[in-house]
Amino acid sequence: MKLFILWTLLFISPFAFSQYEPIQSSGDIPKDLTTPSYIKYQQELENVDRSAKRRTRKNQKEFFLESNYAIDDLLKSGYVLFNDPVTNYVNEIAAILLKDDPQLKKELRFYVVRSASVNAFATGQGIVLVNMGLIAQLKNEAQLAFILAHEISHYKEEHALEFFLTSKEIDRKNKRGFLRRRDFNTTLAKNQFSKEQESEADELGLELFLKSNYNLRAVDGAFNVLQYSYLPFADVPFNKSFFEDDYLIFAPDYQLDSINAISQKANDDDTESTHPSLPKRRIAAANIIKNQSNEGRKDFIISESTFKTLQKKARYELLEYHLRNYEFYDAIYNSYLLQQDFPEDLYLKKIVAKALYGMTKFINARQFSEYEYDEKDLEGEFGSLVYFLNKLKRYELNALTLRYAYLLKNDFSDDVVFQNMIKDICQDFINIHGGTLKRFKEGRPSKSPPSPLTKPAEDASEEEKKKYEEIMEKRKENSRFVYFAFGDLLAQQDFNNLLTQCKNEKKKLKKSEESESSFLNANPSSYYSKGKFALGEQKILSLNPYYLKLKKGFEAPYLIQTEKSQNNFNNTITKNADRLNLKVIMLDAKDFSKKEVEAYNDLRDIQEWFGHQMEMGEDMEMIAFNQERINAIAKKYNVDSFLWAGVVSGKVPKSVVESFWKLLFNQLSWLYDLGSPKGESIIFSIVLDSKSGQPRMATFDLVEYIDHKDVINQRVYDILGQIKKRK
Repeated sequence: MKLFILWTLLFISPFAFSQYEPIQSSGDIPKDLTTPSYIKYQQELENVDRSAKRRTRKNQKEFFLESNYAIDDLLKSGYVLFNDPVTNYVNEIAAILLKDDPQLKKELRFYVVRSASVNAFATGQGIVLVNMGLIAQLKNEAQLAFILAHEISHYKEEHALEFFLTSKEIDRKNKRGFLRRRDFNTTLAKNQFSKEQESEADELGLELFLKSNYNLRAVDGAFNVLQYSYLPFADVPFNKSFFEDDYLIFAPDYQLDSINAISQKANDDDTESTHPSLPKRRIAAANIIKNQSNEGRKDFIISESTFKTLQKKARYELLEYHLRNYEFYDAIYNSYLLQQDFPEDLYLKKIVAKALYGMTKFINARQFSEYEYDEKDLEGEFGSLVYFLNKLKRYELNALTLRYAYLLKNDFSDDVVFQNMIKDICQDFINIHGGTLKRFKEGRPSKSPPSPLTKPAEDASEEEKKKYEEIMEKRKENSRFVYFAFGDLLAQQDFNNLLTQCKNEKKKLKKSEESESSFLNANPSSYYSKGKFALGEQKILSLNPYYLKLKKGFEAPYLIQTEKSQNNFNNTITKNADRLNLKVIMLDAKDFSKKEVEAYNDLRDIQEWFGHQMEMGEDMEMIAFNQERINAIAKKYNVDSFLWAGVVSGKVPKSVVESFWKLLFNQLSWLYDLGSPKGESIIFSIVLDSKSGQPRMATFDLVEYIDHKDVINQRVYDILGQIKKRK
């Protein structure tokens, strides 16, 4: 019987015991992601109102240009999911809403975005984007249906274009200078317009929603979700015992006595808001549906079980999103919430370990202020966790992180990245707080208070007073929880070996710091020779080669020219790699065919990893949250390093004096420049080691020409040559 129950639990539990894998896109890549932006723009030019005034036509063209490129930046960022279970579910709900309008259904495309923000929005191109954070917060299918109906109405009424044109007209009528403060009436005019759009979308969205068989009570529930979108998906009391055991017991004052209550009333003052207040929207919606019958209407039409499974998936998905954005408090609390249902899930425990690790690394480097929360500014039980973590001193947090991760060591014995994380946090502890290690004790802290000690009388001897002070100081020392954090671990040989290894590394580090530091801090002599890099690579992965053409003064991009130059730049890399017999695997979001979904998913992971390494800079080294997947990708493509190369070029005003002197003293040079646009270009490259994230190579060239094919070709050949060359 017990065996049957165990197997039943394993099959009905969607994720447990470290089995969860982040959602991936699958199937063919949609045309929205593979069609070049300039082609989309040319297609949309057919929608320009040719009967409108010249200025209006110009603004419409500008809207089509800017919006297409802005949306494509998101679509090709890797954050958009397609053909995955959550996106497919959203499309099924949309199909129910649009069953009577096949033409509109054909025009619209729905995608889920890998974002924790509780939001959804529609574009003028017919794309509706639903954030994963919204799915995590919703209570039923009907609430999602109402929000989709709202966004569909935005598209149907062309609100994106309408708002753009109105804003342009307001700006035109208010030409009093960019630096002069706009009056309140101007701001109010723009805000009022947006409010009208939101109200119209609510009204028309309700008309669409009413045609379905969804529960009308879901409308008010959806407004609740939006009103409390700043809160976690649940409000469960946090107790410090979550991090405690027989050896690690925190003082009572590490537990917050009282939390800030959750606001029960939303602000209905929307005079300075771009949207009408939620109370006003809620009342308006209630008036529309108050005479409608709710009989036979349902919270779920497709499937309640499917919704609950995908809602749980969405909540799991948020964990990595928070880690990616260094939102460590959120990652820990959301994992804590999920552990209420899955207390033994190793994936959830690993998330907590990674979040503690990230927070410790930032705090040790004194770079955490940008990501720090203050519990006094928070509502609900989440504030208790924030208070607890903020209460910890640096060395206390480091000790907690080391213990928490080390106790999971055997559970992830085959996980090289997790083992490296333990080593790294131990190294930080020794490097920064090693002097306190001698205070750590074996054994368990005393749970019973010590017997009272009588303070010596004023006329007592100095020896008695001194002895009393020593006892009290020792008791104070023993009362500090952190000194028993390794109470059981100090008796283990493996843990002591780790401490010894980190101490030895600290000595080596001290010696190396005495010599001249270098950008290439990982033994630069192994791949640097005679002023040039020499990586000795036969194969390298190139991600999203970058090209940006800017207008005069480097103020704004030439969008179409940039996209076309990007393709030429990719070809330049490929051709020069062939010349050098260097194998370059190109992963470019702007150049995927519809069948390359696996490469699309890989690029997303590499981009997030690469972005993390660039954000860390030279002052801080930290293992990326998705390093496990990066190791797998590097193994799959059989590469050791990733290359990111690019060109940024722009026009600069021509100097009459400079042209005159060139004409006078060097006619040949002047004639050469005459055929080249005057400007500057930055040609750069960065190569990172796939395992450590450390830079192996970086080049940065500033040339006095814009888009000069020969110059770019020569620089690219030089970059790839240094990658291929052996020392």
